[in-house]
Amino acid sequence: MYKVIAIFLVVLLFGCSDGSSPEEETSRSGLESGSTSPKEVAQKQAIVKIGKYQYKFKMAQCNSRLRFGSGKAKDGSNVTLSFELPPVDWKSHPVSEGWSGNGSFRIRDKENNLDWVADENMSKDLTNVSSGQSQVDAFTIDEKRASGSATFVDLTAVMTTGRADPVKGTFEVECN
Repeated sequence: MYKVIAIFLVVLLFGCSDGSSPEEETSRSGLESGSTSPKEVAQKQAIVKIGKYQYKFKMAQCNSRLRFGSGKAKDGSNVTLSFELPPVDWKSHPVSEGWSGNGSFRIRDKENNLDWVADENMSKDLTNVSSGQSQVDAFTIDEKRASGSATFVDLTAVMTTGRADPVKGTFEVECN
Protein backbone atom coordinates (compact mmCIF):
# COMPACT_ATOMS: atom_id res chain seq x y z
CA MET A 1 0.00 0.00 0.00
CA TYR A 2 2.79 2.42 0.91
CA LYS A 3 4.58 1.60 -2.33
CA VAL A 4 1.49 2.55 -4.36
CA ILE A 5 1.11 5.83 -2.47
CA ALA A 6 4.81 6.59 -2.91
CA ILE A 7 4.60 5.89 -6.65
CA PHE A 8 1.54 8.15 -6.96
CA LEU A 9 3.35 10.96 -5.17
CA VAL A 10 6.41 10.58 -7.36
CA VAL A 11 4.20 10.74 -10.48
CA LEU A 12 2.74 13.98 -9.20
CA LEU A 13 6.17 15.42 -8.43
CA PHE A 14 8.19 14.11 -11.38
CA GLY A 15 5.61 13.01 -13.96
CA CYS A 16 5.56 14.55 -17.37
CA SER A 17 2.84 15.03 -19.91
CA ASP A 18 3.65 15.15 -23.58
CA GLY A 19 0.43 16.73 -24.91
CA SER A 20 0.54 14.60 -28.03
CA SER A 21 -2.49 13.53 -30.00
CA PRO A 22 -3.33 9.87 -30.61
CA GLU A 23 -3.22 10.50 -34.35
CA GLU A 24 0.58 10.69 -34.42
CA GLU A 25 2.16 8.42 -36.97
CA THR A 26 3.62 5.13 -35.76
CA SER A 27 3.69 1.49 -36.57
CA ARG A 28 3.08 -1.71 -34.68
CA SER A 29 4.29 -4.56 -36.83
CA GLY A 30 5.78 -8.00 -36.78
CA LEU A 31 9.26 -8.27 -35.35
CA GLU A 32 11.96 -8.44 -38.02
CA SER A 33 15.02 -8.50 -35.77
CA GLY A 34 15.69 -9.50 -32.19
CA SER A 35 17.20 -6.25 -30.95
CA THR A 36 16.09 -2.65 -30.61
CA SER A 37 18.27 -0.04 -32.25
CA PRO A 38 19.11 3.03 -30.10
CA LYS A 39 18.24 5.20 -33.12
CA GLU A 40 14.61 3.99 -32.90
CA VAL A 41 14.06 5.56 -29.48
CA ALA A 42 13.13 9.26 -29.48
CA GLN A 43 12.22 11.59 -26.64
CA LYS A 44 9.37 10.41 -24.39
CA GLN A 45 8.97 7.20 -26.32
CA ALA A 46 9.13 3.49 -25.62
CA ILE A 47 9.70 0.57 -27.94
CA VAL A 48 8.89 -2.92 -26.72
CA LYS A 49 9.45 -6.07 -28.77
CA ILE A 50 7.86 -9.32 -27.66
CA GLY A 51 8.31 -12.30 -29.93
CA LYS A 52 6.82 -11.31 -33.29
CA TYR A 53 5.22 -8.11 -31.97
CA GLN A 54 6.73 -4.64 -31.91
CA TYR A 55 5.02 -1.82 -30.04
CA LYS A 56 5.84 1.89 -30.14
CA PHE A 57 4.48 4.12 -27.41
CA LYS A 58 4.32 7.83 -26.74
CA MET A 59 4.89 8.20 -23.02
CA ALA A 60 1.98 9.85 -21.22
CA GLN A 61 3.79 9.83 -17.88
CA CYS A 62 7.33 8.97 -17.00
CA ASN A 63 9.42 9.48 -13.93
CA SER A 64 12.54 11.55 -14.55
CA ARG A 65 14.66 8.74 -13.13
CA LEU A 66 12.86 6.09 -15.24
CA ARG A 67 11.53 4.23 -12.23
CA PHE A 68 8.02 3.96 -13.68
CA GLY A 69 5.83 5.23 -16.47
CA SER A 70 2.90 4.68 -18.78
CA GLY A 71 2.18 5.26 -22.42
CA LYS A 72 -0.25 4.73 -25.27
CA ALA A 73 0.37 3.33 -28.73
CA LYS A 74 1.57 6.06 -31.05
CA ASP A 75 -0.69 4.83 -33.84
CA GLY A 76 -3.82 5.39 -31.75
CA SER A 77 -4.62 1.66 -31.43
CA ASN A 78 -5.94 0.29 -28.15
CA VAL A 79 -2.54 -0.69 -26.72
CA THR A 80 -1.10 0.63 -23.46
CA LEU A 81 2.16 0.28 -21.57
CA SER A 82 2.95 0.52 -17.88
CA PHE A 83 6.25 -0.28 -16.24
CA GLU A 84 8.14 -0.01 -12.99
CA LEU A 85 11.89 -0.39 -12.60
CA PRO A 86 13.80 -0.32 -9.31
CA PRO A 87 17.06 1.51 -8.81
CA VAL A 88 19.87 -0.49 -10.46
CA ASP A 89 21.32 -1.14 -6.99
CA TRP A 90 17.94 -2.03 -5.45
CA LYS A 91 19.37 -4.98 -3.50
CA SER A 92 21.44 -2.59 -1.38
CA HIS A 93 18.42 -0.39 -0.49
CA PRO A 94 16.47 -0.85 2.74
CA VAL A 95 13.55 -3.28 2.54
CA SER A 96 11.32 -0.42 3.72
CA GLU A 97 11.66 1.17 0.26
CA GLY A 98 9.62 -1.72 -1.13
CA TRP A 99 11.99 -2.95 -3.87
CA SER A 100 11.94 -6.71 -4.03
CA GLY A 101 12.75 -7.52 -7.65
CA ASN A 102 13.78 -6.33 -11.09
CA GLY A 103 10.50 -4.50 -11.70
CA SER A 104 7.73 -5.18 -14.18
CA PHE A 105 6.39 -4.37 -17.65
CA ARG A 106 2.81 -4.75 -18.86
CA ILE A 107 1.50 -4.24 -22.38
CA ARG A 108 -2.26 -4.47 -22.84
CA ASP A 109 -2.95 -5.07 -26.53
CA LYS A 110 -6.73 -5.09 -26.83
CA GLU A 111 -6.43 -5.04 -30.63
CA ASN A 112 -4.99 -8.60 -30.55
CA ASN A 113 -6.51 -9.74 -27.21
CA LEU A 114 -3.06 -9.95 -25.57
CA ASP A 115 -2.02 -8.92 -22.07
CA TRP A 116 1.77 -9.25 -21.91
CA VAL A 117 3.27 -9.24 -18.41
CA ALA A 118 6.89 -9.46 -17.27
CA ASP A 119 6.74 -9.55 -13.46
CA GLU A 120 8.47 -12.10 -11.24
CA ASN A 121 5.68 -11.74 -8.68
CA MET A 122 3.25 -13.45 -11.09
CA SER A 123 4.67 -16.82 -10.05
CA LYS A 124 3.63 -16.02 -6.48
CA ASP A 125 0.13 -14.93 -7.51
CA LEU A 126 -0.73 -17.48 -10.22
CA THR A 127 -0.07 -21.20 -9.83
CA ASN A 128 0.07 -21.62 -13.64
CA VAL A 129 3.12 -19.34 -13.91
CA SER A 130 6.42 -20.80 -12.74
CA SER A 131 9.39 -18.85 -11.44
CA GLY A 132 11.39 -17.42 -14.35
CA GLN A 133 8.52 -17.51 -16.85
CA SER A 134 7.57 -13.85 -16.34
CA GLN A 135 10.23 -11.36 -15.29
CA VAL A 136 12.44 -8.45 -16.21
CA ASP A 137 15.65 -10.36 -16.97
CA ALA A 138 18.11 -7.46 -17.07
CA PHE A 139 18.06 -3.69 -17.46
CA THR A 140 20.26 -0.62 -17.46
CA ILE A 141 19.35 2.96 -16.73
CA ASP A 142 21.52 5.66 -18.28
CA GLU A 143 20.25 9.07 -17.22
CA LYS A 144 16.83 9.32 -18.90
CA ARG A 145 17.00 6.11 -20.89
CA ALA A 146 16.34 2.54 -19.81
CA SER A 147 16.80 -0.60 -21.86
CA GLY A 148 16.82 -4.27 -21.20
CA SER A 149 15.33 -7.68 -21.76
CA ALA A 150 12.36 -9.44 -20.26
CA THR A 151 10.46 -12.70 -20.40
CA PHE A 152 6.74 -12.11 -20.95
CA VAL A 153 3.66 -14.27 -20.59
CA ASP A 154 0.26 -13.48 -22.03
CA LEU A 155 -1.98 -13.15 -18.99
CA THR A 156 -5.08 -13.60 -21.18
CA ALA A 157 -3.79 -17.00 -22.32
CA VAL A 158 -2.87 -17.99 -18.77
CA MET A 159 -6.38 -17.19 -17.58
CA THR A 160 -8.20 -18.87 -20.51
CA THR A 161 -6.02 -21.91 -21.23
CA GLY A 162 -4.21 -22.34 -17.93
CA ARG A 163 -0.84 -22.35 -19.72
CA ALA A 164 1.98 -19.87 -19.49
CA ASP A 165 4.10 -19.81 -22.65
CA PRO A 166 7.08 -17.50 -21.99
CA VAL A 167 8.19 -15.19 -24.82
CA LYS A 168 11.47 -13.26 -24.82
CA GLY A 169 11.40 -9.53 -25.44
CA THR A 170 13.35 -6.29 -25.28
CA PHE A 171 12.49 -2.75 -24.23
CA GLU A 172 13.83 0.76 -24.56
CA VAL A 173 12.30 3.77 -22.84
CA GLU A 174 13.41 7.38 -23.11
CA CYS A 175 11.88 10.21 -21.08
CA ASN A 176 13.77 13.38 -22.07
